[in-house]
Amino acid sequence: MLTRAHRLDGTNPKHSYHVGLLYLRHGRPEAAVRWFTAAADLSPGNHRVWAHLSLAYRTMDRQGKGADGDHRSRAETIAAKVREGRHDFLPEDAEDAAPVDDGQGAEIDTSTAARPLLRPGACRWTGVHDMTADSRLRGNTTTQTRDVLAAELEGIAELSGRHRGRTAAFTVLAVQWMVYSYPTATVRRLAKRLPPDDGPATRMLHLVCDLFEADLQELPDRLAGCLAERSLPDVLVALIHRRRLFRRPLRFPDPGAHAAAREFTDGDPERYEKARPSTPTSTRPGGPWTAIRPGSGTGTRW
Repeated sequence: MLTRAHRLDGTNPKHSYHVGLLYLRHGRPEAAVRWFTAAADLSPGNHRVWAHLSLAYRTMDRQGKGADGDHRSRAETIAAKVREGRHDFLPEDAEDAAPVDDGQGAEIDTSTAARPLLRPGACRWTGVHDMTADSRLRGNTTTQTRDVLAAELEGIAELSGRHRGRTAAFTVLAVQWMVYSYPTATVRRLAKRLPPDDGPATRMLHLVCDLFEADLQELPDRLAGCLAERSLPDVLVALIHRRRLFRRPLRFPDPGAHAAAREFTDGDPERYEKARPSTPTSTRPGGPWTAIRPGSGTGTRW
């Protein structure tokens, strides 16, 4: 349907943009880049298109395609310009352009495409902030990342009062924030800036905060209740269960003992029994360990 629409009206950027979205959602970012680039050529002032082009490049970087860091650098450059409300995108920002035709087989000259005149210098698609925060959440959990993310979440919370759907966007990122072990108190503080609302997103946000703050003895029953009532997605319940109840990694305080235990997996302790009598000992007055020599009846301080 979109392909036919593009053939009939090749000057409409919506067709190229939505084809790019389909490719991106199906894990084909290279094809998405070509279609997003075509849409950007037709509508160079459309920040939504440029933001998704940035996302396609970032996806290519995560998949390890292209030169090391090249796609990531391009994605960050485009996203930064969108956040700042700029429109001075360079040709290298979108290198893999697809040929754009007018539906009759003739290529369109997009060099003179109109630039936006309204709200110059303003970000024209606030969803880019969600993309940036989501990408940062997927990185390493560090103190610096936490501080930058907290500032970004604060900005997204401020936008909630001026744009529809921003409460849901904040909820998605806030839940990710908690799943990645960042403090729940930050979400509680920022949630006070959201507009008064008792919708599904707000209820979900407060429920997840409650679960991350609940007593560990009560948590299993509460999670079971969420599953029975279907008040939270199953995957989210599993993530909370793993994060809170399986949060302690396996540690070996004595690596030497751990290595020795692994040596015993063959079930042959003979060489250890032979090595024990030859262990060098030294007498220490008042030492903490006492060994009894067989047949001697006296203790030796080790």
